[in-house]
Parts: sequence; structure tokens; C-alpha cells
Amino acid sequence: IRGWLARSDLYVAPANLESFGIAALEARCAGVPVVAKSCTGIREFVEHGITGLRFTPGDHAGLADAVTALLSDELLARRLERDARRVLARDYPREGAAQRTVEVYARAVREERALQADLGLRVDQPLRLVVRDGNLLADRP
Repeated sequence: IRGWLARSDLYVAPANLESFGIAALEARCAGVPVVAKSCTGIREFVEHGITGLRFTPGDHAGLADAVTALLSDELLARRLERDARRVLARDYPREGAAQRTVEVYARAVREERALQADLGLRVDQPLRLVVRDGNLLADRP
């Protein structure tokens, strides 16, 4: 997939409901300029004019303008590619990524165990992952 993305001029993510946008993130990581709606999870990693272009939901002209800009202005497209790679290297360095992931999970387990202990609950039981309406932090009824 990375090879296909690398040969792409741009990646368009027009979905109304996009919780995170892993495909758009993969495109950005491959150095492909991303055009995405400003209301989805993609806005977390596509900064308008820096790492991609965003448009307002329902603004079809804005979508068309963003696509046209990237296809007609090679300097803009190359600048977005360059800046997306720089931001990626700065904010998400590969070195130590696995260790940081392990640390995040370990901290989550420690915090959950501490909460259980504070509530006087047994801490030797396996932890449950609770997902309600797409929210990992919500309690089940």
C-alpha cells in the first residue's frame, strides 16, 4: 500500500464519520498530501496548510478547491509533503515507539489497579475493556 500511496498525487478523505482515519494517516506517513473534512478525527493530524488541506463539511466547492490546489500547484503539494514528513519525524519518532506503547499500556493498568484499590475492589482479577458507544472510558450499565 505504501508504494501505491507514494505514487499518488493526493489522498482525499471526504467521509462524514471518521473516528481516526488510519488510511489518511498512512497516506500522510507516505508523504502524500491529504485533503480531509475539518470535523473528523483526521483533524488531529492534518493541520490545514501545514500537513494537508481541510474543508468544512458540506462545502463541496471547498473540497474541489483543495483538490484543485494540490493538483495545480506543485510547490504547495511538495511543501505539504515535506512538512508532513518533518512533523511526523518530530512528533512520532520511530525510535522507541514500541517501548512508548508498552509504557502507555503499563500506566493504564497501574492507574486502573490504583482506582480499584481506592474503591476497595479486588485487584487480582483480570481487567475488562469496556467500550460503550465507541467510548473506552464509559461505564457499562
